[in-house]
Amino acid sequence: MTAPVAALVLRAARRVVARAAAEGGGAPELSLDRIAAWLEGDPAARAALNAPAAERARRDMPEADAGTGPAAARRARADEVHHAVHALRLAGELAAEEPDRLQLPGFGPSTWRAIGILREGDRGPAGGWAAAVADLPLPDLGGEAPPRLARPAAPRLGEGALRLLAVEAQRQDVRNALVTAQSSRATAAERGNDAGVRMLEEEAAALERALAAADAAVEAIWDDGVRAAARTG
Repeated sequence: MTAPVAALVLRAARRVVARAAAEGGGAPELSLDRIAAWLEGDPAARAALNAPAAERARRDMPEADAGTGPAAARRARADEVHHAVHALRLAGELAAEEPDRLQLPGFGPSTWRAIGILREGDRGPAGGWAAAVADLPLPDLGGEAPPRLARPAAPRLGEGALRLLAVEAQRQDVRNALVTAQSSRATAAERGNDAGVRMLEEEAAALERALAAADAAVEAIWDDGVRAAARTG
């Protein structure tokens, strides 16, 4: 996986997220297949993927004839996207929300809640707090960020919003670990590794408790933020 491929994948993910923020409806189905499909639909992206995809096929399976037709090229590009997503997850640029669903860091439930409130045009305390929450992650979308959601955020609310997103980042780490543990448990079960299954079930149960605690903390910080926005006026 090369840096240009990672940049292409990350841009595709940001575009999917930005479109969902602009159109409404909550968090998008940001899956590996959707990212690959978006890149397949962009001739420039396909061209940029072709060379590293062919090089990976030659390097990883030099003895195999993967074919040279359109279907083989499409499979090679999809494989390159898969490797890029894996690398971006390791780098913290993407996270797993479900086994087949990805998430951009900073775009957890609270950010989508804030975006929904801003789209509704709420001018009260909830809208003021939402503006502070959304003010932090939306710039990460760069030129893809929907400008119509922009609303000045009260500086006094910034610290609370930052704390909220920090807790949500920790929650995402827990969620990512839970997805991994559940996948590993399934693999252990398939292999008949009963001891591994028990260990991973215990790990998953602990992570589920940590996830519930994080959700409760997020909700409490959100309520505090709305009250702070009301005091700020």
